Amino acid sequence: MKNSEIIEEFKKSWEFSRSMTTEFLKELPEDKWDYSPHKKYSAICKQLRHMVWVSGLYNEALETGEMRDCETKKEHYSGDLSKTEILKGFKDQEQKLSKILEKLKSTDLDTHKVKAFGLEMGFVEFTHVMIQHESTHQGLWSFYATFGGFETPKSWQQNWGI
Repeated sequence: MKNSEIIEEFKKSWEFSRSMTTEFLKELPEDKWDYSPHKKYSAICKQLRHMVWVSGLYNEALETGEMRDCETKKEHYSGDLSKTEILKGFKDQEQKLSKILEKLKSTDLDTHKVKAFGLEMGFVEFTHVMIQHESTHQGLWSFYATFGGFETPKSWQQNWGI
């Protein structure tokens, strides 16, 4: 498979996963923005901000080949906890990812490695980590919705039954 095909397949999967996140954000009732089912877990708004931070960290790792310590994630978003700012943060990170992926189309993905989590991963393996992280949070938010007494987005209900 050509680099461009591998990258385009990832892009489609990523865009679907990220659209589920942004749809959740857009449809989240205002009175649930600060909701958490337990003091051990961050409020939804803080988890969404975390997703922007981590997107920046993942983008940087794809570009440089090395993921810095997770404590540096906060360098990738300085906006506040409002829906508008977080949506803007997602958009900014998506634009950065698009540029990185375009550059990667002209590299040899067979030799492109990313050092992260004490491992050295290829492009496909690392991008699976990105999607897995996004999906894990979506599962959490489904749990939050159940315990918080609010609906998940209609597409979540139609596509996944959650």
